[in-house]
Amino acid sequence: MHIHFLTGGFVAPNTRSLLFPLIVHNRALRKTGITWENFTAPSERMFDCDILVVESSFHGKRWTTDRDKILTEMQLFASRVDRLFYLDTSDSTALLHPEVLPFVARYFKNQLLVNRNLYKDTHYGRRIFTDFSHRKYGILDDAPEDSVPVLQNDQLEKLGVWWNSSLADWSPAGRYRMKLYARLPFAPLLAFPKAYTDACDARQVDVSCRMGVNYDRETVSWHRKTVRERLAKWSPADRVSYREYVKEMQSSKIVVSPFGWGEINYKDYETFLTGGLLVKPDMAHLETWPALYIPNQTYCPYQWDVSNLVSVIEELLSAPQRACEMAAKGQKVDRDHIVGNVAAEKFCHHLKTLTSEA
Repeated sequence: MHIHFLTGGFVAPNTRSLLFPLIVHNRALRKTGITWENFTAPSERMFDCDILVVESSFHGKRWTTDRDKILTEMQLFASRVDRLFYLDTSDSTALLHPEVLPFVARYFKNQLLVNRNLYKDTHYGRRIFTDFSHRKYGILDDAPEDSVPVLQNDQLEKLGVWWNSSLADWSPAGRYRMKLYARLPFAPLLAFPKAYTDACDARQVDVSCRMGVNYDRETVSWHRKTVRERLAKWSPADRVSYREYVKEMQSSKIVVSPFGWGEINYKDYETFLTGGLLVKPDMAHLETWPALYIPNQTYCPYQWDVSNLVSVIEELLSAPQRACEMAAKGQKVDRDHIVGNVAAEKFCHHLKTLTSEA
């Protein structure tokens, strides 16, 4: 199995998370019979493969100016290879470019709605959670934008879950190494983090929730602003230096990670690394791989309207052993997918399953 990728390069964080495990697990992939290569510009050699995967950041902002040209190009790609995949690495469960569905064998995302039929609906703000804040509270965006529904069942059947952005090095040193690799692509620079802060260490800070709250879309900002108000007695939300941010997380019993542009945040992975208990809006609507979000086992959910966030926090603070056990389980599930030979085997199996299903 020879797979070619056409991407925007090792630049955007989500694209780095796509390429990172391929680079680190390259030897293990070869042992399973999978070879791969990344291209940042089309070439004749690019078509010499079993599968061509076009990643959404490759065309990037051209979608706003050259939509028809891109669709023609995708149709051409499909005629040149046995199987054409589209990989949408955008942040949320929403489909960024459903227009490509007629031309591709599979359309993959890092995370998808469990109920695929919801893609037949139109969502205000293009996301299911911005649609929620709009419908329930009448929150309006300055420039409203709705999602494009997918009405054909055969196109819905093309949707699949790739791997999420957890498969990278989200430690402080890892962020710098990934930036360095973007300029100097030397494979030994990349490695998964091995240093985790013990989840049951003594911690002085009850709750941490450092975050930005201002977004171009009020339907996104609303959730974070509401969380900030509810947590005011425990945690300041204003930004601090990255060093202070990590130090605070290492000292925190609970880390609250609300929705942003997407449901999943890099803070989720940082929380697993630093050992706090992850508290998030309910993620039951979402399917992803690795399956990091097991309610009341690897994270603690609260309702999307934020109505029970305070009671959830108070209950967790009154039951430190339960909170510690959940934090430890979340850390273990994350670590099991990124550290050691077993993690490499899981990754190779997942990729092999994705390519054999098409």
